[in-house]
Amino acid sequence: MSGPRYPAVLPEDLTPAQKVFYDEMTEKMRNGLGSTFKVRGDKGELLGPLSIMMYTPEYSSHTMRLNKEVLELPNLEPPVTEVAIMAVQGHYTGTFGGFLTYSHSRIIASKGLLTEEQMKKITAGEKPAGLSEKQEVAFDLAMRLVKGGKPLEQDLWERANAVLGKEQTVQLIQVIAYYSLHGVTLNAGIIGVPEGEKLWGKNLVRILNYANSFAFMLYGWDAGVISGVLANPDFLEAIGGPTDSRYLTFIAAGILLGDVLGLAVIAPLSWRLGRRRTVILCCWTAIVGVILQTATHSPIEILVGRVILGIANGPLAATTPIYVQEANVMHKKRTVDTMVMVLWGIGGIAAAAWFNYGMLKAPSPDAWRVSLAMQAFFLVVALILVHGCPDSPRWLLARGREAEADSALQRLMDCTDQDERFLSVKDSLETSIRLEREGTKRLTLKILFTGDGSRTKNVRRIWIGILINIAGPFFGTSLIMFYGQALLQGVGLKGDTVTLALAAINTGVPIGMALSFAILPRWGRRPMLCWGGTALTMLMCIYTGLTNIKNPSTGVQWAAVVVLIIFNVINGASWIWLAFLYAVEILPLQYRSQVQSASNMVFWFVAFLAVYFGGQAASDPNIGALIYIWFCIGGGIITALAWVFVVETKDLTLEEIDLLWADEEFKNSHQSHRHLHALHGSEPDLKDAEDLEKAGDVKVKAESGVSN
Repeated sequence: MSGPRYPAVLPEDLTPAQKVFYDEMTEKMRNGLGSTFKVRGDKGELLGPLSIMMYTPEYSSHTMRLNKEVLELPNLEPPVTEVAIMAVQGHYTGTFGGFLTYSHSRIIASKGLLTEEQMKKITAGEKPAGLSEKQEVAFDLAMRLVKGGKPLEQDLWERANAVLGKEQTVQLIQVIAYYSLHGVTLNAGIIGVPEGEKLWGKNLVRILNYANSFAFMLYGWDAGVISGVLANPDFLEAIGGPTDSRYLTFIAAGILLGDVLGLAVIAPLSWRLGRRRTVILCCWTAIVGVILQTATHSPIEILVGRVILGIANGPLAATTPIYVQEANVMHKKRTVDTMVMVLWGIGGIAAAAWFNYGMLKAPSPDAWRVSLAMQAFFLVVALILVHGCPDSPRWLLARGREAEADSALQRLMDCTDQDERFLSVKDSLETSIRLEREGTKRLTLKILFTGDGSRTKNVRRIWIGILINIAGPFFGTSLIMFYGQALLQGVGLKGDTVTLALAAINTGVPIGMALSFAILPRWGRRPMLCWGGTALTMLMCIYTGLTNIKNPSTGVQWAAVVVLIIFNVINGASWIWLAFLYAVEILPLQYRSQVQSASNMVFWFVAFLAVYFGGQAASDPNIGALIYIWFCIGGGIITALAWVFVVETKDLTLEEIDLLWADEEFKNSHQSHRHLHALHGSEPDLKDAEDLEKAGDVKVKAESGVSN
């Protein structure tokens, strides 16, 4: 882009001298300038440092010739030179992401000279691990010279000569001096990254949301595809033809058993690894499981593959909602929720069910392998997208990594560290972390039952989060998703009709989610969970009655299908996704990852029991449909508890939610309490930054401009 102080000159507005310089740069572009980055705008205008050079064209022609000569100095090595250039540009333009940081990061990435993480650290003024000795000297030399103030220290000069040689040291110093010229120019002109090219602000938040959404689709796709695969005759023949319901239900539930193991193994590491690296580790682990499932020729192979898939899926399902919520520091919750819900619901459960139906008609006996292999597509997309994303700024601050947290906040908010929004959000995050740590003891079983004395009632919030997280299987949702095809066969449906009916039932989930987009902002979390649980329990009672009719007519069979479709619509609008979101919102930060993982472990274990034993019971002629009475009772208990303990968090930031649990004295002493009043009606209802700006209330705007 061009800076606001020196707008780019359009080709039709060029003076004769500017036209000469413009033509020279155009020729350079034909010879490769800008092949990996954008240096010319949509209207033909020059971007980056070239836009400000256009104001002094004769001088700039000499500068660009010097640019060519400096970069062609004979003893320079690109991996060493680029470290120095990135360090210089980070020093001068790191707060707003200058053009040369952008362009050289593209050059470095195209040649594989540095990793993304190394580039981030260098531009933040930190020396990354994994540099060669020459690169370390280049970094130290650049950082010391740009700071100036006194002569270069003798020991650093001697080290540079010893490692690089005197001639290469001199040439590297000339590179640092030349790019300091550009750094000063870009800084003065505030010349940043071209529009659409900058992975900052809304673009970065969008990419991060997509990455987590694709990763989260793993569970939805598997839930939608496995019941159809298990009933596929070609699949049964390929693995040796087991027909025992106990074996088939164990294969279906294998991923759930893996979820428990994954949360026991990977989850304890997540607080050390961070949100981003946990997602990456889980995606690669899941790909191994997908490969084993797809290539299976025996029951043991697919069972092992499903367990490995679950080892990744459990921590992934626990981490992605946390990562998305913590990284969306300047956006309303509803935007984030929509992103996660649509991609997980439509892209996962429903798409998998219809894909299964299409594969049923495929001529190849191995078509079912394609259904299983498709999971790898979502995982690869997630890995590609998350590559350039920062970690959660909340997690970074909580771990004491303030410089990285500042960098993450600046990228996510597209601002400098002097911006009022940045200062407000960072202060809010630090206050939230401090409040949660105040008086907190190490989380033990004793504390879970006696309390920790914190002013924000951490333990109560943990118990509510656990209750909400483990509720799903008690309504019967896991059995319907993972063993739905066999359940439909149990009511008398046969052949392709079963797969078609199951696809229609699973489509109810995204329909419900789409409806929730309109309902949730008005109703809030509590009514959606409480009334949703009431409706699910009533529908399960109706379904139980229909499935216990002996020799059901066609009308009864399709009535059962309709009940399940309505069940999934309501489930999609409430518990199937809102439980994840609500638990993330109310959990204290320092316990968020651990408690989410522990409660998810209980969730997956209960789901495993529901699918394994529920599937067997439903196939047992002595029990049959009576098993659904259990889900009627379980759903009723969960719903009653939700009515008693769930607290509304509508329109509140994660930091403001902390104050919901605090005593009145503590609330009144905190700055954000005023915003709580505004949202709950005792002051004007100003629900977002735009309303606050219109009202002219700058102070409240700063307080409410944090993550939702």
